[in-house]
Amino acid sequence: MENVTSNKTDYANFEVNLTFVEYAVIAVNTLIFIVSFFANILAIITLIHCRRLWSPINAFLLNLSISDFLLGLFCIPFTLSGNIFKQFIFGYYLCKMVPFLQVGVSSWTLAAISLERFAVICYPLRFRKRITILQAYISIAIIWLLNLCLMSPTLILSQLIPMKYEVRHRNVLFSAHKLNISEFKF
Repeated sequence: MENVTSNKTDYANFEVNLTFVEYAVIAVNTLIFIVSFFANILAIITLIHCRRLWSPINAFLLNLSISDFLLGLFCIPFTLSGNIFKQFIFGYYLCKMVPFLQVGVSSWTLAAISLERFAVICYPLRFRKRITILQAYISIAIIWLLNLCLMSPTLILSQLIPMKYEVRHRNVLFSAHKLNISEFKF
């Protein structure tokens, strides 16, 4: 008989003992995920199919809907499972990709919308001819490239560090950097 060892973890044997608060967090996150998923899909479909809605501000709103859809898809399920199982169970590559795909584009898009609205409201005579649709598309491309550049250190430096962590009211961040380990405190 051959001796075989494996370093893979069987996640089917996890024993999950959740408190009422953790069940409430799961329920709220599930509700947020469902609403986010369908609301952003509806916004994306509406903004793409209604030709009369094609304007610079709606291009930014379409970009925001796409980035929020991706945020809901890549943030909520993975973070929630990390909170339930107290460790990241999706492997090395998703450990690197999840922080990389979170929040950045939404924040930059909101900043671009705010700047455009600020210019139109505070300087109405100077900005009578507002941003064109082409300028909006260029701004959106810059937002995605800027996010790619600013978040690439997270993609490069993140690593999955398996560790035992027994304190009940703390949860180690599943994607730790080589220099330090961040913690979520609950």
